[in-house]
Amino acid sequence: CVKGKQLLINVTNNVISDVDVDYLHTQKGVMHGYGIVNMKAIVKKYNGSISFSCQNKVFDAFVILNVK
Repeated sequence: CVKGKQLLINVTNNVISDVDVDYLHTQKGVMHGYGIVNMKAIVKKYNGSISFSCQNKVFDAFVILNVK
């Protein structure tokens, strides 16, 4: 969704159990868990912000990117 000069992205995903969003990692092994790293890099590139939450077995990522 574009609001003025910002692109807002909200991604939700069900999880088996709530996770501590202050310590995000994967237990699946090699080549897993890069999505969050890539999202953070994109957010930094476009001077945006990203936040994570996890409640009631629903993981949520909210991204704001500044667009021209």
